[in-house]
Amino acid sequence: MSDRQFEISFRFIENAYGLAKLRMNWDTYQIDNHKARVLLTESREIGVSADGSRERDAILLLQSVLSRKGDDLYHPLSVMRIFAEIVDKYSHTMTPQQKASLKQSIETAIRSISKFKHLGRFRNLAELQNRLTGAVNVLR
Repeated sequence: MSDRQFEISFRFIENAYGLAKLRMNWDTYQIDNHKARVLLTESREIGVSADGSRERDAILLLQSVLSRKGDDLYHPLSVMRIFAEIVDKYSHTMTPQQKASLKQSIETAIRSISKFKHLGRFRNLAELQNRLTGAVNVLR
């Protein structure tokens, strides 16, 4: 992933899902989180997907992780930051369709954050929420 070899990264992820299916009651929390990170890193490195599907897939994975886990949220929250980095890098070159789709994904992230019950456990939550809100404002 760090070498921009996303195709290989996705093959590793699919292999991990395949291995997880072989285990009874295996929670794919780590795999889902990593897949979301690779999807968003790809968008940050090469640009927003034409129809916003890559970014939508990432937020769906993150929502799934957040709905299953209430205690280990550092990783999904750190992945959400990548949305703002994408906006920083590409807001001036995105099509209206890309902006609208990315805006919707980020708004979904913000809503997910606002539903947390243990806000005191995550010191940087307000900063993340502000950063994502700022990214939404840029996309308007």
